[in-house]
Amino acid sequence: MVLVFGSSLAFAKNILVYPYLSGHEFWDLVKSEFVKVNQELGLDYEAFDSKNNRFNYHRKVLEVLRSSKKGDSLYVICQGDSFLSIAKEAIDKEIKLVVFNTKIEDELRDRIYNLPNASKYIFSFYPDDYHAARLLIEQMVRMSNKRELKLLVINGKKNSSVADLREQAVLDYVRKNENIKLLQVAPGLWDKEVANDIFLIAQSRYRDIDMVWTASDLMALGVLEAAEKLKISDKLIIGGIDWTSSFLKKFSSSNKLISVGGHYKEIGDVIRTINLYNLKKISAEEVRNKKIFKKFDFKKSN
Repeated sequence: MVLVFGSSLAFAKNILVYPYLSGHEFWDLVKSEFVKVNQELGLDYEAFDSKNNRFNYHRKVLEVLRSSKKGDSLYVICQGDSFLSIAKEAIDKEIKLVVFNTKIEDELRDRIYNLPNASKYIFSFYPDDYHAARLLIEQMVRMSNKRELKLLVINGKKNSSVADLREQAVLDYVRKNENIKLLQVAPGLWDKEVANDIFLIAQSRYRDIDMVWTASDLMALGVLEAAEKLKISDKLIIGGIDWTSSFLKKFSSSNKLISVGGHYKEIGDVIRTINLYNLKKISAEEVRNKKIFKKFDFKKSN
């Protein structure tokens, strides 16, 4: 999908490239916030998803980068070492590469910032995923009146900065709370059906599961649908992250569901910050030192 807005007053353009993930409404929220803030500021913008390159997000980023012009700002997420070649090309074309929502790992970050002029064109912002995961598990525990809790954790993909930080937060919390028994940590791959299958297998193995913490609402929905088929959804506390509407709609039928979210608004503050840099109101150093941690909040069923 391509979304375009034009203004004869603008000389450069903000361009968003977001991953195409079927059913993941988080990126729809990000795109909507991106559009809203650019319109508020009167800036030119385009938004592309990676649907035509869904097996290689970076290929789509390169395609868009190569059609962009000097002065444009490209808003992307970082997925692995191949990002280095994208950074090199952006610097060569004098295009700002603005990484959001994902952390550039330290080793890769060092390699990128060793490139000539990288400090002028490469910027990175990411939400506090550790805090989000910690908030979710804390609120789930508060929803229970049991003294001992059996917990199943369904994370995203291994070796993803988002998934790793969220998982670490849960494990740290469990280690400090002896009343929680961790049954299993399983990779749900950000997929509803995978999470559904994981829960069914875990339920047959462990039987008495009290809580299922998931790294995304879409996976939480998969768990809930499996639990509903087994007619045990009223016994489970199920939590997710992202404020996905399809999961939130289920809140009216259960009092044991919770979702943490709000971080999709991060993109708006990132755009405002880069706009100040483009207007020479703040320096590149001030941009890099600026912390844009959108405060996570939670919604739970009553």
